[in-house]
Amino acid sequence: MPAIIGPCRSPKRRHRCRWSACTNATVGWFGGSSGHCAACRGGDVVHCPDRQIPGLSYVGGWSTTITVPASALVHVPDGMPLPEAASFGCAGVTTFHALRYSGAEPGDLVAVLGIGGLGHLAVQFAAAMGLETVAIARDKREAAVELGAYSCTAKATSKARSSNG
Repeated sequence: MPAIIGPCRSPKRRHRCRWSACTNATVGWFGGSSGHCAACRGGDVVHCPDRQIPGLSYVGGWSTTITVPASALVHVPDGMPLPEAASFGCAGVTTFHALRYSGAEPGDLVAVLGIGGLGHLAVQFAAAMGLETVAIARDKREAAVELGAYSCTAKATSKARSSNG
C-alpha cells in the first residue's frame, strides 16, 4: 500500500477531535481499532478483531482522498516535507513502538538487524533515544554510522559469499 499522507479536511461537525483542517497527517497499514475489546484494553490494538485497514475496511489507499478514524492518524510536524514524513505512517510507527516498548533506556545497547526500509529508521530513532546502537548489515557501515549507529558489523557466511560471487 502506498504512503497515505496529506492535509486533514474539516471533520464532520458531530465529531470532536484534535485534528483541524490543513493539519498534515499520515496513516499506515493499521487504520484503527474498536478501542474496547480485550486486545485493545490490553494495549494490543493490532490484534483487535475489529481492526481497520485502509483500502479494505474503508475506501482509500490508492485514491486522492480517504476517510479514516482520527485515532489512526499520526501528526506530521509543520514544515516537514510530506515526502520525508511519508515513512512515519507505517515503518516509522513500527520501529518507534518496538524501541519504545523494548524497555531499553538511554545508554543501553541495542542492535538493529538490517539497514533498509525499517532498519534505517530504527537506527535513527534508537540513536535519538540515547541508545548505544549497533547495526548488523553487510556493506552498510558508512550509511549506518551516518544514521547514528555506534558501530556496524556483519560477517558474510561462506554460503552467502559463494552465492554473491
